[in-house]
Amino acid sequence: RCINAEKELANLRKRRRELMEVSAMMIQSSWRVASARKMLADLKMQRRHKSASVLQNAWRCTCARMVLADHRSRHKEACAIVLQCAWRCHLATSKLCRLNAEYEQRRQIAAIRVQCCWRCINAEKG
Repeated sequence: RCINAEKELANLRKRRRELMEVSAMMIQSSWRVASARKMLADLKMQRRHKSASVLQNAWRCTCARMVLADHRSRHKEACAIVLQCAWRCHLATSKLCRLNAEYEQRRQIAAIRVQCCWRCINAEKG
């Protein structure tokens, strides 16, 4: 009986060791699966963050281009206004010079007529 008990005890120990090994393998396998899932979730999160960064950067570039285009448009308008103002000033100055020349010419003609009339009056008296 003692030998049977020892064999049975040895079998139980062997079976217990096998169960422990199987349990350890199951725990390790579960740990590896959980670790792989966590790594996959981390990679997906990193990919989402990178995608969001790319989209944000693209949007910022688009906004900057729109601001620059608006600035260029306003700058062109301002340049056009300056050129128009300078051209109108030139036209007004030219017209003023022409009018001054015409006025001076008429004044001289009027002075000559007054002098001519005055000389006629003086010639009749004298």
